[in-house]
Amino acid sequence: LWNVPFAQPSLGAEFAFEGSLEIVALTPRPGVTNSGTATSPVLAYPECSGFLVVAEVVVRDAAGTGGSICFGVSDQLGVNCSAQCDSEQFRSHIYHGFSSDGSEPCAGWDHLEACEPVALPVEPNTWGRVKARYQD
Repeated sequence: LWNVPFAQPSLGAEFAFEGSLEIVALTPRPGVTNSGTATSPVLAYPECSGFLVVAEVVVRDAAGTGGSICFGVSDQLGVNCSAQCDSEQFRSHIYHGFSSDGSEPCAGWDHLEACEPVALPVEPNTWGRVKARYQD
């Protein structure tokens, strides 16, 4: 899993994996932490990072027919975004998924300047941990 900044370096990312392949594991690279899950990671990078391999993802094709993985909104805040270094804003990801069944991998960008979380029920102690992760 690569972090490739669009306009500026980022401090972390939050999103969820979607698709027909099963996420078996997500292993952050040294210095990168994941306070989310393997299927809905909340990644924090050790510093403002440009191009950086942030994690290895292991997937399983249970049906044996191939499949795909794409990016969607997280379970935590309901975003598919990066935390930017120069502001307290999230910015949309430009993403490119993975396909092993011969289909075109998903790719896209939400064209949002700032990502606003969707309405999800969040407990105060969870929100505090997420918010603290993205503060300077």
